[in-house]
Amino acid sequence: MLKRVYHYAALFLEKRPWGIQLLYHSIRHYKLYELMEALIVAFIFAMVIRTFFFQAFKIPSESMMPTLHVGDRLFVNKMVYYFRPPEVGEIVVFKTPPIIYDARKPIYIKRVTGLPGDEVAIRADPNRRDGAGQLYINGKRVAHPAILGIDYTVRVEDLRTNRPKIYTVEKVPEGEIYVFGDNSAHSLDSRWWGGVPLENVKGKAFLRWWPPNRFGPVSYTHLTLPTKRIV
Repeated sequence: MLKRVYHYAALFLEKRPWGIQLLYHSIRHYKLYELMEALIVAFIFAMVIRTFFFQAFKIPSESMMPTLHVGDRLFVNKMVYYFRPPEVGEIVVFKTPPIIYDARKPIYIKRVTGLPGDEVAIRADPNRRDGAGQLYINGKRVAHPAILGIDYTVRVEDLRTNRPKIYTVEKVPEGEIYVFGDNSAHSLDSRWWGGVPLENVKGKAFLRWWPPNRFGPVSYTHLTLPTKRIV
């Protein structure tokens, strides 16, 4: 295909005085033009991969501790959700909804805790003074993977009403997912502002490539309890 492009380009240049000079220059300095060709092809290839397949992402905050640390660098699979919907327990990267959009922080990373139609609840232990609770989906306590069995903070501020609230039960709207941070006490997530539209989801975090001593897949284990799938 490239040969055909070069052929038509040469025909075009031969009919113009400046084109003849360019052809002679390319013949005399063919190594330079070969390098330029390689760089252009590599750039186009990288842009295609970044746009449609994979993208690098840097963790900017402590909201996903201890799973992800500040400064961790990940690869995000942008293709996976073309073929299937997100699942509870997966770590997703998404464009922030309008209610919290900030041009300085347009992308967030959180863990999926509810699918469209699910009832997501945090039920606090009345014997605990800190108000922490456990995650329930459709009335069933979630304990697998283990990270979803952490203590979730129930005292938050509803950014939709600008009022403090105790998080209890919410139904995930159709076309949206709920996402919580693993570091519940330091995470601005769906408890505060509601769901993430599915079209805002950019991809699934799947590989940590930096720092070298933490290189490896971003661990994820499917839930053992039945959960609703997006249809």
